[in-house]
Amino acid sequence: MRRSALSAVLAATLSLFACSDQPTEAPTGTLPITRSPASLVVCTAAGIQAQIDALFPAGGLRTSAQAQFSSIPKAVDKATGTAARDKTIAIVDFLLTTYYAGQLTGGLSTATFDQVLDLIKSLYCFAGLASPDLPSTTGGSDVVVVLVSPGDPTTTVVTPSEHAAVTIPKGGVSQPTLVAISLLPDDPPPLRTSLDQYPLFYHFSGTTATGPVTFTLDVTAGVCLRDNIAVPDANLRLAHNVGPLFGDVEILPRPASVPGLDCTDLGSGGLSGSMGSWGENRFAWAKKLLLPAELHAASVALVTLGVGGTTKKFSEFGVVEPGSNPGKLSIVTQSGAPASGNVSGSGTVYVKAASGNGTPIRDVPVDFDGTIVLTNGSGIAAFEWTEAEPGASLRATVPNEASCPAIPPEATPAYRPRVCFTPSSVTFTTNSLVDYGSGGYSFILIGSNAPSDVTPTYPGESWFSRSFSPGGAWGTGPAPFGYSAAGCSIYTSHPVATPWAAAAGSQADPSTGSGLLLRKEFKTPTGFNGNVSVNIAIDNDIRVYLDGHDVTNAEGVFSASTNTDAVNGFWFGYVAPFQAHGGCAQQGDGTFTVPRSHLDVGDQHLLAVYAHDWGGASYADVQVKLDVSD
Repeated sequence: MRRSALSAVLAATLSLFACSDQPTEAPTGTLPITRSPASLVVCTAAGIQAQIDALFPAGGLRTSAQAQFSSIPKAVDKATGTAARDKTIAIVDFLLTTYYAGQLTGGLSTATFDQVLDLIKSLYCFAGLASPDLPSTTGGSDVVVVLVSPGDPTTTVVTPSEHAAVTIPKGGVSQPTLVAISLLPDDPPPLRTSLDQYPLFYHFSGTTATGPVTFTLDVTAGVCLRDNIAVPDANLRLAHNVGPLFGDVEILPRPASVPGLDCTDLGSGGLSGSMGSWGENRFAWAKKLLLPAELHAASVALVTLGVGGTTKKFSEFGVVEPGSNPGKLSIVTQSGAPASGNVSGSGTVYVKAASGNGTPIRDVPVDFDGTIVLTNGSGIAAFEWTEAEPGASLRATVPNEASCPAIPPEATPAYRPRVCFTPSSVTFTTNSLVDYGSGGYSFILIGSNAPSDVTPTYPGESWFSRSFSPGGAWGTGPAPFGYSAAGCSIYTSHPVATPWAAAAGSQADPSTGSGLLLRKEFKTPTGFNGNVSVNIAIDNDIRVYLDGHDVTNAEGVFSASTNTDAVNGFWFGYVAPFQAHGGCAQQGDGTFTVPRSHLDVGDQHLLAVYAHDWGGASYADVQVKLDVSD
């Protein structure tokens, strides 16, 4: 098949010696950046004829296009073989040639280009060919689409900005191939790797009649770096995705040069995933491809800001630094700000995967104790932790391979870089080991009968120990415990769940008033060696034990609120054997900060409370938390 030359003229430096009946220079006027209509792909003859009429002005070009289309055998009518392919390729080549010559309705506008791509997809559909991998809309971005055939000379396909290019040697394709290069957004970075990756990013695609192309010879691809970066040029490599999973990335051998690439207008942030400064004169670059001095591939050197690689397959391409491993996994907020792994209870937790230079990494599989969540474009994975019971922990882990290698020599064959993160796992822990309002307390109401050696159901020397087993006289119920009275807001905000009657008596005198004994087991995270905070809401007096140790008056353990009025509660200090309190109860009335040395070895522990009321109203509730103040 004779291949029309203009599509190559505009994007292939070494195919200019062929003949062409079309003009060889594209208009250089300002192009409107028009939002394209929704992609319209049809497979019917009537629909395609309408698309042709909309693109080609009345006259010889439209007549030629319609005639070429009419000669294509419809896929559903009969086995088409290569006839349908060849005739489809011919009209697609004619379509691209006419577009790049500025002869379609709308000239070189992005809206027209979008319609051209839609028509190409429709033609492939009609003929029963594999759907071509083309952008759904160009949106004014840096895109080029060219046909390359087996008999073509060495062909260099270049984007309008000259920031991405690929050179396909003669004989590099075994059948006609539709090649497209399109600029990708800077964010999220497209490569599925833990390595540092740097824009610009481009999607390279090649589609034959049967699907994605695998070139018969190595092609040389290259992209420009958008910014000057503090990385030696020799340390950079071109890489691309080779599979759907994280880590499915291939680093390519680096060639001596990348024909067609020109990065001299970059290096100071001049382009950012959009049209940039070249957008208003999109194909003016085509003119200089006509100059004989520029036709020889060897005369185009690889500039400092461009990186190339050799490959036989296409996908998303970008520049990486092979020596930049490891990446990092960290605990963050929803917005990505650093956060602690200590949480108060059930809710959503977040982690972030980033490369060594802090670039977020998308599509990283994060294992939240058996549930896999992929990171989003900001590198963040969210998990709804619904089982954050007191003392529970949750581990988030990302893939990690040992012995990440250093930067390879430039001539190294293509290889898959290892996935490395340090750290590769983080742990969330619930601060609250026992929450306010928790259920499952063992309790007994003792009135003014203080524990002693004559109270066998709650022996004075053992009721608070881990070895003691409450008998049938003990009940089970939730906090808070108490008896409400007017004037104290806590009875409305945190109502009593289990009754505990008040009784007149004397401050800190267990032989008067009303007593309540509580026991509740709790668990600390395995390996935790920090302090434990016991926060209380009490009316009136309280005595606290942990693992059988009385911490009520331990040196440096207790700190009280600064409230000094009856409505908010106030402290009288230690009045043996209690911390004595007056007025209304409030959550956070006081805190016992208990050193780890006061707890038994291991992660199973016991909280025991002796609450005492001496009239008016009663209230007792406790919260046990990991102390993360340090």
